[in-house]
Amino acid sequence: MNPRRFFVSVSAKSRHWSQACESAEAVIEIALALARENNLVDLDTGDPKFLIEERWGSRTHFVFDIHHDTYDSETAHLPTKHNDLPVTAIFLSRTESAQAASKLIQEKVNEEVREIHRRHAAGIQPPFMVDHMDGRVPRYDNPRSGRDVVRLVRE
Repeated sequence: MNPRRFFVSVSAKSRHWSQACESAEAVIEIALALARENNLVDLDTGDPKFLIEERWGSRTHFVFDIHHDTYDSETAHLPTKHNDLPVTAIFLSRTESAQAASKLIQEKVNEEVREIHRRHAAGIQPPFMVDHMDGRVPRYDNPRSGRDVVRLVRE
């Protein structure tokens, strides 16, 4: 089975908003069910690997992988073929949609996954929670790369 990454965007207008606030696992199941309905994924998805929950005001994003047997959190911040996966985009708002992500969204999602891994210390395992609610600016006290250390010093 080929690895695939899922990007799920849940709007406050969605009937699933309360579930998104309470349980990432519930959102993952909802996303997989919608992907199955749209013939975007096989019935057997194995155990999804929940990577990221990122909260913004009226929207929460979730990222998870399926069939990603080569996933390694120690190298997930590097731009390699193992970290650039095809992406399925799921949007849960007043309407719901599931589709293969455009190349632009796929590149953005894969880069964001690398960036969030890069900002967390080596040895830290996902899922990663990034909270921008109420104007919060996430802090990363122990980033993996010197580039992030320089950025923190300048801020």
